[in-house]
Amino acid sequence: MASPAVQAGAVGSAGFGLHLGSSAACVAFTKDGRVDVVANDLGDRTTPCFVAFTEHDMAVGFAAKQGYVRNTKNTIYHVKQLLGKPFQDETTKQFMNKKQVVNRKEDVAFEVDFKGKVTVFSVSEILEILFKKLLEIGQSKAGKGCFDAVLAVPVSFTTDQENLLRQIATKVGFQVLRIIHEPAAAALAYDVQQDESCISGYVLVFRLGGVSCDVTLIKLCGGIYSIVAGVSDYSLGGDNFTEVLLQHLQGEFKRQCRHDISDNSRSIAKLQRGAEMCKHALSTVNNSHCSVESLYDGMDFSTSVSRARFESLCTSLKNRCVAKIEEVLSNADLQKSDIEKVILCGGGSKVPLVQKMVSETFPNAKLLNHIPPDEVIAIGAAKETSILKAFKNKLIPESEHQNKVKILSQAIAVKVRENRDKTTYKDFQTVFSKSTPIPSHQKFVFSASSQESAFFLDVLELDDCPERDEGDENSDKLLASVVMKNIAQEAPISTSFILTRDKFLEVVCQEETTNKKLTVQIPVR
Repeated sequence: MASPAVQAGAVGSAGFGLHLGSSAACVAFTKDGRVDVVANDLGDRTTPCFVAFTEHDMAVGFAAKQGYVRNTKNTIYHVKQLLGKPFQDETTKQFMNKKQVVNRKEDVAFEVDFKGKVTVFSVSEILEILFKKLLEIGQSKAGKGCFDAVLAVPVSFTTDQENLLRQIATKVGFQVLRIIHEPAAAALAYDVQQDESCISGYVLVFRLGGVSCDVTLIKLCGGIYSIVAGVSDYSLGGDNFTEVLLQHLQGEFKRQCRHDISDNSRSIAKLQRGAEMCKHALSTVNNSHCSVESLYDGMDFSTSVSRARFESLCTSLKNRCVAKIEEVLSNADLQKSDIEKVILCGGGSKVPLVQKMVSETFPNAKLLNHIPPDEVIAIGAAKETSILKAFKNKLIPESEHQNKVKILSQAIAVKVRENRDKTTYKDFQTVFSKSTPIPSHQKFVFSASSQESAFFLDVLELDDCPERDEGDENSDKLLASVVMKNIAQEAPISTSFILTRDKFLEVVCQEETTNKKLTVQIPVR
């Protein structure tokens, strides 16, 4: 189902958002503050990342995937995960079980029969073919030319992998303005915190792609997205749900026709295509019919599958998804109740069981899934393009922008003491959490001592920033002790904390009734 155009939030000239996944790719177009997904020549809003080679031609996208049954050996897919990986890498070894992978100067390459001869293509060359297809799709919307674009990549991508992907996209005709992480793009697609930048909180991005599952926690602070924790599982994806249904259908055929097709690769490939179509149908209807002509030895196969049956088959996969969510929450030392919003992305997230699982896991969080999940990341990348184009002359070039936003390496807290001997504390307050963007500012009102005519404040550096009990020393490091003398007992003290760009903490204490002020500067990490 086509999604409506999305408001980008900033008016600028035309550009694109690109998301090339392992299983499918999507191109979003932005112009005059509006964003929409560009359909390919078949009218589809996503394009399979398949490349097939034959005696006469090369096919890309749906045509390559459609011909997989007849041309399995010469059809290449799921290649993005191999970008920049050496031949001896574990990922390559897993891939060798599926495709004709060869060693070309210690790099991964594919050996295929193309136009009557054996030809070797590198991972970069396959990705270049796919990016050319994306450029072709983009040209159908914007005509010929070199197109400005933002490219979304996995959080796990190294700088080398990002640079390789940028080079490939640039080579085919895209002008890559910036590379952003997929979870950040998903958050941008929903304008998360774009209109409430003073509020902080946590958003969880759950992506279930074709061959992987990523769960990412984003902290929102001052309009900046900070990834605080993430887990990835490259053995869990939408294809696993298809595989479960395939096994069920295979058993049904054996029951109906008394034949086991498990050793017949052609029959399995045909049934897998039927299972995938059935899975997609069950995302919108309660019952789906699966029919495959001449599945084995001239025998046709036909059966029905209910959504309830499919979901019962996928219980273990659902539990694995829940386990990934719980793992990332544990790594961040957060509770489910701390999550304010959950974003679904990736084609696998269309499965109703997955959506239900996320809703039940976070009953108090707002579920963001009204944008088709396989389009979310490209739309977010296009919104970033719109922003960059609108402020093109005011932005620092990306090469100079790297690491521009400094963050606090350790959390900072304060303790208000009752006296000079540091034995009695009346208040504890976390001022800045770990990874707070710099510069930053906070303000609190404390009260002076009830025992002396003074205000005693200890500034501490913490290892982390969980809820703390008053007086809990833990492994805190004392940065400074601030003493404001000659004030009324229990007088209200307005205290401002300012993190400066050069990593100094400025503490300004002001007694509210007399306006007496004390300012100190403390170096922080």
